[in-house]
Amino acid sequence: MALNDPIRFRDTLLAIIPKWLKLGVGGALMYAFGLMHDLLGDAAGEAVKRRFPGYEAYDSLNIIGKDRRIRRGAFETEANFAARLPQWLVDHSNRGGPYALLRQVFGFYSSNPFDVELRYHSGRKFDMDTAGDIVRGDTIWVPPADTDWATWFLIYQWPGAVNDDGDWDDPGTWDDGGIWDSDITSAERDEIIQVPSEWRAAHARGFVVLQNGGNEAVMEVP
Repeated sequence: MALNDPIRFRDTLLAIIPKWLKLGVGGALMYAFGLMHDLLGDAAGEAVKRRFPGYEAYDSLNIIGKDRRIRRGAFETEANFAARLPQWLVDHSNRGGPYALLRQVFGFYSSNPFDVELRYHSGRKFDMDTAGDIVRGDTIWVPPADTDWATWFLIYQWPGAVNDDGDWDDPGTWDDGGIWDSDITSAERDEIIQVPSEWRAAHARGFVVLQNGGNEAVMEVP
């Protein structure tokens, strides 16, 4: 055994038992006992390593993400998700605020980032570019009449098509399970509003607005 080789239960057990017990069935039985302890120790060691995102492997990322309530984007890379997970305590401590929300949106869409604006009823806004940089500012605008001070709008410069269909028989209307005034399906809508729903302030009412080519689709966040 080399100096750097790990110490195994099976070897230690065989080294300390009496010579007469090493012979025949007794030695084989002691070796089997030691082998089971080695397997248990190896499994425990691998489990500890996989508790740290990306330290040894990526196969536990989804379990860790669910435990830490950090949602992974549909096309987000393993390396990017592993880098986000260690920040979960800081992220959750700022939950409900604009920066925490925008950073989760950026991570979720990191494989295909786009410009995002978080605009509040008051005119306060937070612009996030495709590099994830956030700039706070203000704008003068007239918010929708049916909203109040606690309403916010998360505006995506959506990379996909947003069709202004307008007719009940066109794709994407209420009667075919889609979203009115767009070609976004109900399944896509559910995915789009997941992160805003989970990271919004509890008292606020929010909407996600997809914009592309002069058209837009508006979805209320539950």
